[in-house]
Amino acid sequence: IHPYVMGVLLGDGTMPATSTRSVQLTNTSQELLERFCGLLEHDYELRGKLGHITYRITRGEKGKKNYYVHALDGLGLVGRRSHTKFIPDVYKYNSRWVREWLVRGLMDTDGTVTKCGQASYCTVSDRLAADFKEVAQSLGHLVRVRERFVKYGDGHRRALQCYIRANDVGGLFSLSGKVARCHARTKTPLRRTIDRVEFVGKKVAKCIQISDQRG
Repeated sequence: IHPYVMGVLLGDGTMPATSTRSVQLTNTSQELLERFCGLLEHDYELRGKLGHITYRITRGEKGKKNYYVHALDGLGLVGRRSHTKFIPDVYKYNSRWVREWLVRGLMDTDGTVTKCGQASYCTVSDRLAADFKEVAQSLGHLVRVRERFVKYGDGHRRALQCYIRANDVGGLFSLSGKVARCHARTKTPLRRTIDRVEFVGKKVAKCIQISDQRG
């Protein structure tokens, strides 16, 4: 599954309760829906009822197993609700390109940016918040996670707000409206540094070789 599609599904997608159900997406942004559709596998599309904002990922040829249901099942996401969603390892530990587009999918759905340019991501899943922080920091960003309570139905629900500091805040999003609210960083560029080195003991080690000409 394309990393942007995965990010959007983790944000606004409804995972099927079983491997026989369909994957749904609830969103009102035409820009997001068009980008999402353009990244679906061949012969797949979003289909919904006129006037509704919830769509199903379907394919033109019926009678065959839905690729997205099958893929999500293999990743352990089938049956996951908003408070139990997580980022699969195959996306967390992948190329920079994959991680960047995954973050954009998450930020386009559940991310916000204030008028002063402060970007943040909100989720009710502890595991997803920890996964998001790990991925964002692997891209060089700084992330602080704070607990808050958000409206949910007739009451309130605990949520985790991930505040992000980045050299290029606009790169966290792909939706034009959110990108337009971002400001370029004018202060000293952020850098990830090593703050300490600790001795853990003597261990058996093995040298590795890489393809770079510099060795």
